[in-house]
Amino acid sequence: MKNMNLPYKKLAVAIATLLTTPVIHAQEADVANPGATEDSGLEIIQVTSQRRVENLQEVPVSVTAISPTELERKNVSDVYQMTLNAPSFQIGEDNSMSIRGAGTLAFSSSLDSSVAVAFDEVNLGRRYLMGAVFNDISQIEVLSGPQGLLFGKNASAGLVNITSTKPQLGYTEGKIDVEYQLRDTTPQDGRSIITRGMYNIPLTDNSALRINAHYAAEDPVARAIKVVGDPKLDEETTDWGVKLKYLNELSEEVSVYVIADTNKESGVAGNFDRTFRSIGEGSGKLDTILADGVVPGDENLDYGADADNFRDVEMGGLMAKVTWAVNDNYELSNITAWRYFELVQGTDDNMASNELNINFTTSEYDQFSNETRLSMDFDNMRGQVGLYYFHSTQSEDRFLAGDGLLPAFLLPNFPFCVGAEVVEGDMCSVSNDHFIGNDTVMDMETDSAAIFGQFDFLLTDDLTLTTGLRYTYDEIYIDLANFQRYNFFTTIGTPALREETNSSDNVSGKVSLQYQLDDDKMVYASYSRGYKGPGYTNTPSPEQTDIFIQPEVVDNYEIGAKTVWLDNHLIVNASVFDQQFDDYQVQAFDAAISQSVIQNAASLSSTGVELSITAMPFESLTVNGGATLMDSQFDSFPGAACYPQQPDCDENGTFDAAGLTPPTAAKFTSTASATYDFELPLDGYGFVTLNYYHRDPVNYLISNAPQTRIGNVDQFGLNIGVRLDNGWDITLFCKNCTDEKVPVATGIDAGDSAQYGTTSVVQSWGFNSVRNIGLRVSYGF
Repeated sequence: MKNMNLPYKKLAVAIATLLTTPVIHAQEADVANPGATEDSGLEIIQVTSQRRVENLQEVPVSVTAISPTELERKNVSDVYQMTLNAPSFQIGEDNSMSIRGAGTLAFSSSLDSSVAVAFDEVNLGRRYLMGAVFNDISQIEVLSGPQGLLFGKNASAGLVNITSTKPQLGYTEGKIDVEYQLRDTTPQDGRSIITRGMYNIPLTDNSALRINAHYAAEDPVARAIKVVGDPKLDEETTDWGVKLKYLNELSEEVSVYVIADTNKESGVAGNFDRTFRSIGEGSGKLDTILADGVVPGDENLDYGADADNFRDVEMGGLMAKVTWAVNDNYELSNITAWRYFELVQGTDDNMASNELNINFTTSEYDQFSNETRLSMDFDNMRGQVGLYYFHSTQSEDRFLAGDGLLPAFLLPNFPFCVGAEVVEGDMCSVSNDHFIGNDTVMDMETDSAAIFGQFDFLLTDDLTLTTGLRYTYDEIYIDLANFQRYNFFTTIGTPALREETNSSDNVSGKVSLQYQLDDDKMVYASYSRGYKGPGYTNTPSPEQTDIFIQPEVVDNYEIGAKTVWLDNHLIVNASVFDQQFDDYQVQAFDAAISQSVIQNAASLSSTGVELSITAMPFESLTVNGGATLMDSQFDSFPGAACYPQQPDCDENGTFDAAGLTPPTAAKFTSTASATYDFELPLDGYGFVTLNYYHRDPVNYLISNAPQTRIGNVDQFGLNIGVRLDNGWDITLFCKNCTDEKVPVATGIDAGDSAQYGTTSVVQSWGFNSVRNIGLRVSYGF
């Protein structure tokens, strides 16, 4: 394990202030029954991080578990707000995720994420399939390090494991939840309303149906303050969905679980709320931006518009799981699932003038997966073996075009000839459709098959050996056509026709030893190898450029301890990790072509510490939090794209990024919360929860362009609520109470890079980027 130059003083502060990974939260004081006995202590969470239900304190894996009570108490409504509860987890624009400083962070649809998502045991091949609003969630687990052995495919950097609540047999119940928020935005406050509903219906003694539905309408954080023409500006996001879950216990041995769902989201709020953060020296667009009434800056929430700005996503699917308990020792299960999404979106260039006004994308995606698993449990051994198959198809059409801010009267004339009437002998021998742009049509197919197994051997009463292997075979196909439909005076990228089929295979696995010091204390050491399948870059590029992206492999070494003290009133967990990625898959902005490209970095390492402490000083107070301290950097990355005017850039526009920190990898991240429960004169109880989140500075570009750097983040939250025995829950809350303006991502403006060779920065805002004050009311019946 390499020597780390880490801020240990911060670690000491973190320990002293209990800034620890929130793997076990305030609800563990039995919030459903705050009148529990004086010696009840903290309740240990059950997790499914190894595809079976286990006590979190006995699992040799670094896991952050967030329960439904914690989601409600902290008003965690979507995946973006999970970062406030899991210090190792970061998320950027459009659901791009990283764990322990590693994650693809690619917005391209031709590459999977290094952080996988499993929803109700189904691996999601694309981030759009996750949906937006959380509803009826039973638990969320963030698993650090390689997790592809037991969970579908990929997951080389980690996994987000989301489980919704199953239908309950034997009784009827329902819940209605309404949340109203005000956000500090300009020129007037933004508003949002989120409604959720659940109804559980027993159909027979052995079967039940559970219905989930939600609707949300949320104003944008950024707004167009000057609009020219009549563009389609769909700034408000609306999101609705329905999920039907059916469970039938056919017998004591056989059960069937079926889920069908559909979800539709429209609007750019929370996804493409983009504004100018800074304008580079020598840019020719500053006067245009100022004429729109926009002042670029760290807290700028304004932009101009003269073209469409909208986003429509429809997603859904089916899942069926059949489980057969063969006998006391064996259980056979099969999960078949189909998921899809359809995306149509168009984004403007954030100005009321035409530079790159048209940025239009349509995309359709389907995936089919099947997993067969045999679990076994004996006195001295337990394990599971399985087969996994995955197939997906993707079609995408992208079109980027604009006038480059040239006056309209010049464009039809030579040499631009945009929309010119071609006359024999005239200087315009061709009529261009646009001054600048590109267009791409892509079809892609992915097939992945795997065989896997993991076994726990009880060597002694206290010592357990875990071993696992997985063999994976991937085959991918792409049909890519660039610049075949339109004429441009200036092209972004290079015209090309590509059709390729590539394949790869891999053996990955895990070995770990865990030793039970006593009933309350366990230590473990593990080695695991993770694998992420290949992909393609779909950026317009020369014929000689290799568009195949090699598979990504990671070796992860980890030691940890999970301990319970003071009669279940203090829990201390810690892990130390060292992981090395080879052929790390990244997306970087290439100033030479003003496009983001996907490529393999040579290697990346991430070494650090995750610490967790949860304390119950007395029965009404629970304190917990989280801290991750790490050093993450590229060890070797020749060929990384420079940002405009980068001082150490080679003549070919690249440099070696060795020693630089990867995007979103903060040195130190921490969370903390304290919950106090108190009695009420009514039948029920009240609670107050204080939250705190800190993150050290991060970059959003591989080049570490200083203009895109985001400084320290410190956010506070407060929740005050009552939970009554008659079914009513009422909570007043604020998130980001001090209104610290924090974008979810920054990037280089393509127009200024292409035309002026300078670094102007755009920033994207999320719903938690500004202060939120709200009221949540729910009624259970």
